[in-house]
Amino acid sequence: MEDADYYELFGLKVESTQKEIRRAYYKKALKYHPDKTDDKEAIRIFLKLTKAYEVLCDPKKRREYDEKLKAKLHQKARIEKFDAKRRQMKEDLDLKERAYKRQKTEEALSQEQLKNEINRLREEGLKILNQAMEEDKEEEEINKKNIDSQISDMDKTIILKWKIKYNYSEEDLEAIFSKYGDIDYLKIKLSKKKGTAVIQFKSLYSAYSVVQDKQDKCNKLISKIDVEWAQKREPEIIKKFENNFKNEYEKYRQSIQIPNKSDNNTNNNLSDSNKESAEIHSSILAEENKNKENNNNRMDILLNEQNSTKTDIPSTSFSFSFNATEKMNMSLDDYENYTLMKMRKLEKEKIKEDILKEN
Repeated sequence: MEDADYYELFGLKVESTQKEIRRAYYKKALKYHPDKTDDKEAIRIFLKLTKAYEVLCDPKKRREYDEKLKAKLHQKARIEKFDAKRRQMKEDLDLKERAYKRQKTEEALSQEQLKNEINRLREEGLKILNQAMEEDKEEEEINKKNIDSQISDMDKTIILKWKIKYNYSEEDLEAIFSKYGDIDYLKIKLSKKKGTAVIQFKSLYSAYSVVQDKQDKCNKLISKIDVEWAQKREPEIIKKFENNFKNEYEKYRQSIQIPNKSDNNTNNNLSDSNKESAEIHSSILAEENKNKENNNNRMDILLNEQNSTKTDIPSTSFSFSFNATEKMNMSLDDYENYTLMKMRKLEKEKIKEDILKEN
């Protein structure tokens, strides 16, 4: 929204009728119409009037504008209130300082009295500042409640699509996307050429973070997956509270570590961090060598299937299952991600075993 107040532009109040708005527009338009003058400032004002008239004459646009204007005026009033308190505090402080100087001259106050007075004034200033910060926090909580009350289940739902060769299972997708937040619903449907999944999060912020990560290309684990909103468009509530969602997304990016283009040494750091991680990595290689003979036979079959139009690989064949053909074709980064995920899985299993032994 522009800084200009459309009602003020016409000299009207917020509760003005459509008839009053039209009358004010025609009156102003006649004065600043480009046919009446060559003045560039007048033309600029005329364009502003036209834009304001288009918004105020459309009931839906006017309602949205009124909500934004109300929020803006509320924020302005709050800032003015805080500024007034700050000015009053400064005036009080100046008065007390002058009074103190006079008192010092007249009564020669002790150093201890001076220290106590300064501390008292400092505490008063901090009290006012903390009160203003608390008011900001309460206002933010109210905004969050307003957001939650306007969110539907479809708003929190996204659609995932991928080529069938990547062979994601529900377990794989849950492992990838649960880091964004709690998942209420996840269902996969496979065809001969592609896989599709519907995933509904408990929070709209989670779904928003997935879409943003995909757009910004900052999560390698979803680089092979297409992401879109279930309703084919971004929920209206996100546009209405855009700043809130951006702030939550920034907090999420700072609090959660997800592999991205700048994390070139992530896998090396994880694998070399301690002796136990090195042992897990060795166990992965041993497992792959053990199954090498079976995989060679399977690879021949899968290679033939890749050249056929009837390829349909079930999603439950592997746990995060890259087949033999894909292992040959995957990039170094993809294979490192695959190895990293298997390491994490083995670490989780080892932790569970240790807990069971302790119990």
